[in-house]
Formats: sequence, structure tokens, C-alpha cells
Amino acid sequence: MHLDFVVWLESLHLFGLLHADARIYRYIFFGTMAFNAGYFVCAVFRKKYKIKFGLSREKEQINKKNYVPRYYFIYILAIVCIIYFSIKALPSMTYLIEGRDLGEIRAMIQNQSGNINEDIVHKVINSCAVIIFIPGAALVQLVGIINFWMGKKDKTLLIFSVVLALLSSIAEGGRTSIVNMLFYMIIGYVFSKHKIKHIINSVRQNKKGNHISFVMFILSTFAFITWFTMSRVGNSLYKNLYLYFSMQPYMFHIWAKRVDSLKLFGYGEASLNGFSFAFLYIFKNTLNIDFPAHWKKVYDLIRLTDSEWQVITNINTHANAYVSTFWFFYLDGRLFGIVIGMFAYGIYMAHTYIEAVKNTNCKTVCIFALAIQGMFYIFIRFPFSNIYYAITYMMLISFAFKTEIRQTE
Repeated sequence: MHLDFVVWLESLHLFGLLHADARIYRYIFFGTMAFNAGYFVCAVFRKKYKIKFGLSREKEQINKKNYVPRYYFIYILAIVCIIYFSIKALPSMTYLIEGRDLGEIRAMIQNQSGNINEDIVHKVINSCAVIIFIPGAALVQLVGIINFWMGKKDKTLLIFSVVLALLSSIAEGGRTSIVNMLFYMIIGYVFSKHKIKHIINSVRQNKKGNHISFVMFILSTFAFITWFTMSRVGNSLYKNLYLYFSMQPYMFHIWAKRVDSLKLFGYGEASLNGFSFAFLYIFKNTLNIDFPAHWKKVYDLIRLTDSEWQVITNINTHANAYVSTFWFFYLDGRLFGIVIGMFAYGIYMAHTYIEAVKNTNCKTVCIFALAIQGMFYIFIRFPFSNIYYAITYMMLISFAFKTEIRQTE
């Protein structure tokens, strides 16, 4: 896990980064060990399960399933999301034309996010953005890119994916969608080569062209991310990059103390907040039902980690978020929550990887790619605590694909 690298960077305490309590490092150690144990246990048990209870090889060949995207659904979702993000990106584009940098744009967007318009039309648009547009755009990007490598190489869907990634980055002044696109492209490419080698080794046409296209896409995406980062942070690039990947233990330390002072236990509501929020948000906005009292306490504290800035260095540098995935499990159940939560997360990651390798198709690789993307960001938060990630996951496993049964002799 890359959090080991984070702890090493934090130990350098560059730019005056403050120290966390010793117990924080123990929590991180036990959590990392629990994740590794969960991954190992799943890998071992899956292998034994396959030997003892799995279908015979003959039945597997007869009933082998293949998943293909529901193209019309994805197309419609892509067009709707492009319209939404095009409108949302217009102010940012205007600011860029005026010569303002992305750091200013990001700050303005964050300041405007607190100004909620009570007009019914804006409420409906905001609700659709939370439930449909933002997670829908993430789904289109994921399926479009993986499908290009694993499916029928739909170039239209690939273009939709790239356009949405660019529009959402400009609209929000962030790099997340571009970084995610890079993840998906690499994973899709790697699994397509795996598939060609082990399943359809005879298909080799345009191999050189695929390599060149892949390399050019990676280089151009990396160049865009570099420009985006430089535009936002300017001369403080090295300092910001260091703090992005080293502040987590101290941020965990700050917010663990807040949890202790409140004597609040989430009992799973923190780490799985994205799922519960999705349903409670619909009930609140359609039936005007208030959030459950205990859940709202947990949710409000999670929101504070994003909105309340903390001093993290002895030169008065401020930061928000970046509490790491361990904090969410700590809120749920302290050390016990960290161990159980990270153990379960290790099982989940092992399962998605094994499924993608054993039954390589567009859906299993999409699920694995989304899992890897979420795991990359665990130095910020637990992925399923985020509503957009949780809804994207539900869309992906529920109705983004349809099943085809491949009858083989």
C-alpha cells in the first residue's frame, strides 16, 4: 500500500510539517497489516473454494458469461452529462480567457459551493447533479475507456469519455477526472494485452498502432496534468506535492482528537457514508424527511474535514481533507474499526482483482479499475465514504452492463 510511502515522507518533516502522536502510527501499522491479511485470506480461500465447490470445467465453458455495456443508456447519460458540465464549465473558461490561473478558479468554485440557491429549479438541478450528472460522468469515463480496450473499441464512447474528463476538470478546477482517466487507460491497456495473449492470441492486427496510440495518450495526459498542477500551485509546486503526500498522519491526528472529544462512534456510517447518503438524500429532497440524528452527526463531522482548514506546519500552512482512510474506520470503531474495516477492504480488493484475471471482460475490468482508482485515493479518504464514488459503483454493478451467455462446445 502506498500509505507506507506516505509515512516515510511524513517522517522527513520537511517545510515544518508537524508531528502526530505515536498512537497514530500504530493505527496505520495495524490497519496496513489487516489489509494485507484480508487480501491474503481472500486469495487463499478463493483458490480452495474453486477446487472444492466450483463448477466443472465443462460447465464453465458452456455457461461462461460475457458482459457488454448498455450502449444506448451510456450514450444518453454521456450526452446529458456533457450538456451539464459544458454549462458549468463556461465561467471557468471565461476566467481562463481573462488570464486567471486554475488556483484562483478553484478557490472561487469552493467559495461559491457554500452559496446554495433555494430556488426550486436550482434544487432540482443540484439533486440531479449529485445523483446523476457527477457519478454518471465518472461512469461514462470509466466504461468508455475500458470498453475501448476490452470491448468493441467504440471510438464515439471514448471521445465522450475524454470530453467529459476535460470538461469536469475545467468546471471544478481539479485534476481528479484527468488522473482517473489515466488510471483507466493504463488498466484497460494492460488487461487487453493480457486478453490478447491468453485468450485470442491469434488476433494481432494493428498491434503497433495500438502501442503508439497508448503511449501518445499517456504522454499527452501527463503533460496536461503537469500544466494543470503548475497553473494551480505555481512556484510552490514542490512544497505542495510534498504536503499532499505527507500530511495524512498529522491530519488523522487532528481529527482523531476531534472524534475523541465528541465521543462519537459511526458503527459503519462513516466508511459507508456514500451509500447511505445516496438514499437519505433522495428521501430528504422528495419526501422532506430529515436525516437520522446520529447519521447526521457523523455526516456533519465528515463534511467538517473538507470545510475546516487546519494548521499543519510550524510556518502556519493550512490544509483541509487528507485525513486518510484510517480516520473513517477510526470514527466507526476506533482501533477495532480500523482492523475490521481494513481487513474487509483487503478482501474486496483481492476479490475484484481475481475476478478481473479469472474472468476478463469489460465489466470485471471496470470494477477492478474503479477499485484501484479508489485505493489510490485512500490517502485522502475511504472511497465508499464519497457519495459520487458510491453511486458510480452502484450504477456500474447494477445497470451499466447486460449479460450475454457464450455457448461453447
